[in-house]
Amino acid sequence: MPIKLLKASSILWMLILVACSNGTEEGYVNHHTTNRVEEGKMLRANRYLNKKDMLVVEGYIERHGVRMALSDYGFYYRCVEKGGGPKIKEGSVVLYAYKIHLIDGTPLDSSGTELAQIIVDKSGGIAGLHEGLKLFSEGDSAQLIFTPHLAYGLLGDGEKIPSRATLVYDIRIKSVQ
Repeated sequence: MPIKLLKASSILWMLILVACSNGTEEGYVNHHTTNRVEEGKMLRANRYLNKKDMLVVEGYIERHGVRMALSDYGFYYRCVEKGGGPKIKEGSVVLYAYKIHLIDGTPLDSSGTELAQIIVDKSGGIAGLHEGLKLFSEGDSAQLIFTPHLAYGLLGDGEKIPSRATLVYDIRIKSVQ
């Protein structure tokens, strides 16, 4: 009896081994290839959305009849009024008044009678604003337009700013230290 049991268990083990390793790679998922494919799709979608956002901004500029420059960082800007004070640079403490609205004109936020403060490249705020401020000087008034990837991105801020919002900033730089 033990020999029959031994033969039966040996045959069972052989079947299990053969079934588990049949020499094919069916069901195998190459995650590296899959990730590259997905990454490629996401990059194409991102390029499409960025191009679409820039077309919306260019339409805004044309409709409003203003001349704006495209920064190396990827946002549009213009100096509305020149002030002539010290130039803003990294580490500058800047006091400024601002109004923010969506590209469709919907008002979002304003400094009101208070001034906002930012330490350029050191404190919070959207990256685009830090880069934009460095183009100006104390006393300047400016307008900057940030597409979603330079502002609050895909999700917005969870409060006032909706998802994928293109923002128009009107700023007046009061003090640079």
